[in-house]
Amino acid sequence: MAWEQTLYTVLNILIWVLGINLSLALFIFILYLPSIMQKKINLKESVDIKEENIQVVEEAIFFKSNSKFQEIIDKQIKDIREMSAKKKSLLASIEDLEKEKTRKTK
Repeated sequence: MAWEQTLYTVLNILIWVLGINLSLALFIFILYLPSIMQKKINLKESVDIKEENIQVVEEAIFFKSNSKFQEIIDKQIKDIREMSAKKKSLLASIEDLEKEKTRKTK
């Protein structure tokens, strides 16, 4: 009978110790849970930013290495410059015509 009482007491103490340890572990886990969740959120955001940056770099490499694309850009720049020169010459001729018109009316 004595060993049964001892076993009961030991099991009772063991249950109390496990309960206290579990409650302390749960308390510590709850204290650190916000920081753990924030780290997960930051990690997800950094992974998203990294993927976006990789995509931008790949597109930049593609556009830089693609000679046809570069030729199209160069042609468009050349066309824009030609149009700008034509516009300037037309504006100059309009001004000359207006000056000539004012001279004739005087």
